[in-house]
Amino acid sequence: LGFLLFDLCVLLLTYLLRALFGYGEDFRTYLQFWTCTDSAHYLDIARDWYLSEGSMDRLVQLVFLPGYPLAIRLVNLLVGDMLCAGLLVSALSFAGAGWVIYRLVRLDRSHEDALRVLKYLCLMPGAFFFAAPMSESLFLLLCASCVYCARRDKWLAAGILGALASFTRSLGLMLFVPLFFELVSALVKGKGPARPVWRFLSLLLIPLGFAAYCGVNFLVAGDPFQFMEYQA
Repeated sequence: LGFLLFDLCVLLLTYLLRALFGYGEDFRTYLQFWTCTDSAHYLDIARDWYLSEGSMDRLVQLVFLPGYPLAIRLVNLLVGDMLCAGLLVSALSFAGAGWVIYRLVRLDRSHEDALRVLKYLCLMPGAFFFAAPMSESLFLLLCASCVYCARRDKWLAAGILGALASFTRSLGLMLFVPLFFELVSALVKGKGPARPVWRFLSLLLIPLGFAAYCGVNFLVAGDPFQFMEYQA
């Protein structure tokens, strides 16, 4: 609830600042302000999917991974507005991430330390991006959930969540590294799972999310690595 309140405060504060600087607009019109960043690309993908022909401005949207646009499309079935769906996905993901991060920190630290972590997360200069219709909040939720499941010895869930993270942002591939060391550390300390091979195979699910994104590239542009050309 606190994270949802933080998200709402970011939206209201931005609205008040724009009003202070002379933007005479109602709140509904103001929300369009949040499409001035990469948000517009995510919303285009959620609405029209990736395009295989058309203007270059639309073709290069293939560099944005599909996890977040698909989440927007699903929520849009309930709310009927892409922008509101994007804001809702970000808000709920940020709130969920706060809950999971608290649980993750509590595995090793006190209640006060966990709350301090959440406070500093909200005080980061770039924390307002978590309220924007962009993939940051969803990615944070998936990464935190992936690590938390691994710490709780739920490796299949960790692998699936890691795959979803790498399907949302390419940086999700890096989750393989801390989870691999978590597994190795548990084995070295003699606290490892009874069947470590199956746990390791669960880690191999993580790159499958990015592989699915490469598959989308192939279906749209005929090249699984077309995104690299667009990025260049």
